[in-house]
Formats: sequence, C-alpha cells, structure tokens
Amino acid sequence: MAPKSSSVYVARGVGNYYLPAQLGGGPKNAIADFRKAIELDGKNAEAYLWLGIALHKDNRNAEARRALQKALDLDPNRLWAKQQLEKIPAQ
Repeated sequence: MAPKSSSVYVARGVGNYYLPAQLGGGPKNAIADFRKAIELDGKNAEAYLWLGIALHKDNRNAEARRALQKALDLDPNRLWAKQQLEKIPAQ
C-alpha cells in the first residue's frame, strides 16, 4: 500500500465499508480510512463523499451531512453526493 496516497485509503475504506464487522470491516473502520485520506488530501471529494456515507450508516447524521456538503463544495456536479445528502434529514 502507498502510505501517502489518499486514493489508496479511499479504496481501502470502500472495501472496509462493505466488509462485515465480523471480518474486520464495517463503517467504523471505513471512517478511519476516509479520515486518513482527507488528512493526506483535503481536496479529495471522493473521500468526503464516502466519509458521509459511512457516517450515515453509523447513525452520525449531522457529521454525515457536513461531509457530504464538503464533497459537494469540492465537486458541485457530483449527482451521487447530492442524492446521498438528500437521504439524510436535516437536524
């Protein structure tokens, strides 16, 4: 793994997101990967998008909305980010 690559952490996070917690995955592990991706590249819209999705699955809706909004700020044309944001009720 390339320890300085934001994209690699996003890819690993997506894998962890879909991997059951019983097998070492789950949203909590995915969130850590997405946060590391953002730490390496604060303009990675994909990392913010997936962070929002994982936070929403972990029932952290306010944080999820902020992450998804940041994804849209970085990439305003990303339809999937808009759709994910619309799924989460405003607090």
